[in-house]
Amino acid sequence: MDSSKKIDMFSGILIFIISVTLFISTFGFQQMTESRVGSAFFPQIASAGMAVMSLLLIVSPLIQKKIKEKTVEGDGRKSDMDGITEREAGEAEAEKVKKNTTGMSSLQYCC
Repeated sequence: MDSSKKIDMFSGILIFIISVTLFISTFGFQQMTESRVGSAFFPQIASAGMAVMSLLLIVSPLIQKKIKEKTVEGDGRKSDMDGITEREAGEAEAEKVKKNTTGMSSLQYCC
């Protein structure tokens, strides 16, 4: 697993711990109204959302690893894009377009 995926997992774990701590601390808020929607409602919703997003951040590298393993097993070969960053892929695509359009007149290119 490369370092960016490890960083994602560790930061997801840290954010999950913070969100659980925040959620638990909202039970100590003083209730000012008779309704269920009180001063703790929004912090509980926000901390629950943070927890869900941090779980996605933790699980996504593991899912990507399993998908990559299955594609390698199914094909018996790696795809052309393995190990290439998005920027490099964009540059390669731009180079292909540049090669294809070289020598064309502007009329041929636009129509």
